[in-house]
Amino acid sequence: MWKYVAAHYKDKDYIAAYEIMSEPRDQTLSSKQVAAVYRAGCETVQAVDPATPCMIGSRSYYKLYAFDDDTFLEGMSNIIYTFDYFNPDKYVFNNGISTYPGSYKCGDLYKGWVPQCCPNGNRNLMVDFNEKWHVDNFMKFIVSFRDKHNVPVFMN
Repeated sequence: MWKYVAAHYKDKDYIAAYEIMSEPRDQTLSSKQVAAVYRAGCETVQAVDPATPCMIGSRSYYKLYAFDDDTFLEGMSNIIYTFDYFNPDKYVFNNGISTYPGSYKCGDLYKGWVPQCCPNGNRNLMVDFNEKWHVDNFMKFIVSFRDKHNVPVFMN
């Protein structure tokens, strides 16, 4: 399918990137498993249209917290890495975190991501939800990934 799509669009000047698999939903898959799908799709697209970038993200809904070294496609170029930033979910979707700035339990700010985000996995630790909270998220998960692998990262 990706070979057909790339062949059809390779000569169009308005294609920014091929997004191989938008926001993978299967939370049981590891970063390595998701990256294998991305690699196969990007290799197929780039064999037909090497000029247009391939856009990929982390496993599990493009969450920035899921970016790790296994997300990086070693040896591949012309890849744009992307993530969604609707954080915290409970604030964005008006479901229990209603004040900004404010102080909340770490587990409420990082619902589903306590092991990756809360110090010592302490979901009850009180955390300030403010501008620094956002900057710290970008620095820890995205800027460090971008700098380590020297790749472009796009925020949805």
